[in-house]
Amino acid sequence: MSTLRFENIDKELLTPLMRQYVAEKESRPDCLIFMRLGDFYEVFFDDALLVARELELKLTGRDCGLDERAPMCGVPHHAVDKYLNRLLERGYKIAICEQVEDPAEAQGLVAREVVRVLTPGTQLDPDSLDASKYSIICAVLEEDGAYGIAACDLSSGHFETSDLLGLQAESHLFDELERFAPVEFVVNEKFVQNLKFRDYCTRKQITVTTLPDSSFSSKRASEFGIKYNEKDLLWHRSSAGLIYYLQDTQGMVPTHFGEIKPYRFRDYMILDRSARMNLELTETLRDRKRRGSLLWAVDHCKTAMGSRNLRQWLEQPLLNIAQIERRQDAVA
Repeated sequence: MSTLRFENIDKELLTPLMRQYVAEKESRPDCLIFMRLGDFYEVFFDDALLVARELELKLTGRDCGLDERAPMCGVPHHAVDKYLNRLLERGYKIAICEQVEDPAEAQGLVAREVVRVLTPGTQLDPDSLDASKYSIICAVLEEDGAYGIAACDLSSGHFETSDLLGLQAESHLFDELERFAPVEFVVNEKFVQNLKFRDYCTRKQITVTTLPDSSFSSKRASEFGIKYNEKDLLWHRSSAGLIYYLQDTQGMVPTHFGEIKPYRFRDYMILDRSARMNLELTETLRDRKRRGSLLWAVDHCKTAMGSRNLRQWLEQPLLNIAQIERRQDAVA
C-alpha cells in the first residue's frame, strides 16, 4: 500500500485534482482536508494515513500523476457527521472543502474551496455536546507579564472576558482555566511558549492554535464592535483574537454574543484547583463523576440553560452581599 506523503510530492507532476487538494492543505496545514468528490468526502496523502488509522477505514489509492498512487480513504457524504465527530473528540481540526460550482457547468476541473473549519471548540452538533455545561473555546493573550482571557461557548452565545494583572496573574490565570475547562485554545506567540501551559495542554490533550499578535489588536476589537476605553489593557484584545478565529473558521462573525463586557475578579471568590477538587463542586474527588457532587445534589433545573447557569454560579461564587441576596431571592 502506498505511503506517499506531502513532503515527497513533486507538485508540478500532480494531476489537477491533486494540485487542488495540496493547495488547500498548504493554506491550512493544521487541518485535515475533507474534499467533496461526488457522493463522498475523500482525504489523501498524510491525511488519509491518519484518518484511516483513527477511524479504522480501508486505505486505498488514487492515481495522482506520480509513479506511486496517492493514499486515499473516504466516507459517504450522508454519514460524514459521525466520522467528523469522532475526529473532533480526538482533538483534530477539519477543513470541509466543497464543490462551489455545478459539475455539469464546469469547464475542466470543478472549483472547490474550504467553506468551513470544524474544531473541538466550534462543535455545534447537539448530539455531540453535553447540554448541561458549556463547551468552551478560550483565547489567552500574554504581554509583559499580564494576561487577557476570553472564553465562549459558540452554541449558546455565552461569552466571558477579563484581565489578569499583578504578581499572581499567572496563578489566577490557571485557576480560571480550571474553571472554564476549555476544549480548545487560541493563544498568541508569547503565551504558547509558557511551559506550564504546554504541560497543561499535553496532559489534557487540548487543541491549541497560535495566532500572531496582530490578530489580538485594539483595532480588531473596534472592527468587531467591542466597546472599550483607552485605560483597558488586554481583555478587549483577547476577545478580538477569539472572534477573529471564529470568523476565520466559521466564515462569518458570530452575532449572538450580545455586548461583550469584562468581569472583575474583585467581584468573585477565586477558587484554585485544589479547592474545586476538595469541595467536589461539579465532580467527585474519587472517580471524577458528576453523580455525588454538589452540582448533582442541587441541580433540579428544568432546562439545559438553567443547569449551565447554576454550574457557573457554583464555580464562580459572588462576594457582594447585595448580589448574593438578590440571587437567593430569585431562587427562593
